[in-house]
Amino acid sequence: MHKLHCLAQETKVQTHISLSLNNTYSCYTFLTYISAYMAFFIRSHVEANAALFTRKSKD
Repeated sequence: MHKLHCLAQETKVQTHISLSLNNTYSCYTFLTYISAYMAFFIRSHVEANAALFTRKSKD
């Protein structure tokens, strides 16, 4: 009986570890996604501003 309880605890710990790894991974994926989106947004914003700026300086 005691052995079974020990095994259950181990399984619980392993599940917890895999869950937290999964959470870390999804958090990392989320952050990567957000930073990629931000980089894209900033780049398009800068390009739009640059286009406006060059258009203004041409006039």
